[in-house]
Amino acid sequence: MASSLTRLTRSMTVRLLAYITIICTGLVAAGCGGMLAGAPGPTAEEPQEPEDPRQAWNPAIAVEPGGRIFISYYRGLGGNQVELFFNRSLDGGVTWLREPISLYTLDLPNVPVQYHQIATDGTGKVWVIWLTERREMSFWKPRELHVRMSSDRGATWDKETVTWQFEDKSNYPSTMVGKNGELYLLWTQKLDMNAVPRFNRMTESDKAWAPSPLTLPAHGTAEAPQPSEGGREAHWPVFIVGSRGDLFAAWQERSPDESTDILFNRSEDRGVTWLPESIRLDTSPPGGHISREPRVTADGERGVYVVWEDSRHNTSDLYFNRSLDGGATWLDQDVWLTSVRPTLAAATGPILRADRSGRVYLLWNDIRETRYSLYFTRSLNRGTTWLPEAIRLDRHQEPAITWAPSLANDDDGHVYVAWWEGAGPNEGTIRFRRSADYGATWQEEQIIDPKLGKEGPRFPVLKVDGDGVVYLVWSSDRGGNYQLYLNRSTDYGKTWLREPYKLIGKPAGSLKDS
Repeated sequence: MASSLTRLTRSMTVRLLAYITIICTGLVAAGCGGMLAGAPGPTAEEPQEPEDPRQAWNPAIAVEPGGRIFISYYRGLGGNQVELFFNRSLDGGVTWLREPISLYTLDLPNVPVQYHQIATDGTGKVWVIWLTERREMSFWKPRELHVRMSSDRGATWDKETVTWQFEDKSNYPSTMVGKNGELYLLWTQKLDMNAVPRFNRMTESDKAWAPSPLTLPAHGTAEAPQPSEGGREAHWPVFIVGSRGDLFAAWQERSPDESTDILFNRSEDRGVTWLPESIRLDTSPPGGHISREPRVTADGERGVYVVWEDSRHNTSDLYFNRSLDGGATWLDQDVWLTSVRPTLAAATGPILRADRSGRVYLLWNDIRETRYSLYFTRSLNRGTTWLPEAIRLDRHQEPAITWAPSLANDDDGHVYVAWWEGAGPNEGTIRFRRSADYGATWQEEQIIDPKLGKEGPRFPVLKVDGDGVVYLVWSSDRGGNYQLYLNRSTDYGKTWLREPYKLIGKPAGSLKDS
């Protein structure tokens, strides 16, 4: 079964990598990443904007109610240099800083960048976090994690960049910002014969990482049998900060019977201490199956929800488990969410969200009617029951595919989905759909960017502020080189601006400099 899943995953990965490789042509390949979304734009007959020689791509976004938008992104400086920039709008995207703020300059052939993240606490503090890598044989591995902070909504920034230096054989880093300005880091590291989840924290007052990271424990006691080859083998750790500041972490780890399980741990004191024994969430019988790549989310009470890909039925399915007491106890039997499906199907890339009341939303790619189509399901009772059958949200036919979807929601029943869709890397459009009744019914899809440039739109990101404002940012070559554009809806995604705002470069259209 494991080999069947591996072959299927390899086939899917090869096809997607072919798209991604061509999509990145003309940009800097290390900047590839991001999400997708959409709405109506100008027609192809309207005049093109003046070309700007600086390319911009891979935006990351944080938003606050009241129209405050914070964006970090990469911009090419010519040659091999790439710079990480910040810009902001305090009026819903109408005006921006006249000159974006440079946070870091990178020499990509020697120090490639993998990802960056931006976060805000709603009181004026903004963090930008980015990762550089190093070459280790034929692979790139994490090198350093960098952090810069602003206390005045991005007007000025700390001069010093706080850095965490990864040791050899580290991988899969992820970061979160806590309720009181703490910064958390989770990754895996090879220690002796064990690949283990490692955790570190930085408080706002100290502005320095703790010198000794913690190792999150395995499932079972210290005397429990270990896998036959080597020790622990943990991968793909993910975590979130709950509404009360608790930390909830999940990862995949090889078990003694050579299966791969999903493990969970939690901290109720902002990462100082954790459960002495991690909890296994998948309940499949022994037999070499693979449970992998968990996703975790939480509601506004004590609900914690985890979904993962699973091979126990000889393909890639999605399974689910939940806790209603902050991760202390879980369902005795995990839930097979994709049980109603054709024989030939493969669910991958789940995206999991929840609102404060425990309504849970799930989006994923699947191979059913067509390859790489988009499916959705939901639970209105904290994961107890789900839709009897998943809803397909896209409508494309072969040879088109759906790629890099994004999912957002609020606490009033609005659910938003955006994605890139096309038959080839240079033939794609950015599309958007919304539901106003907790995902029961969906508005017809809207095309946000109908491919006005030569190569087409790239790197869309979808964000909502909780007050009915939906933002979509993407990169487009409609003006010549790739620049960033923003569109917004102020009525829960019903209608959008006819013309998007251009974020950087020469002013055009309705963009104003602040």
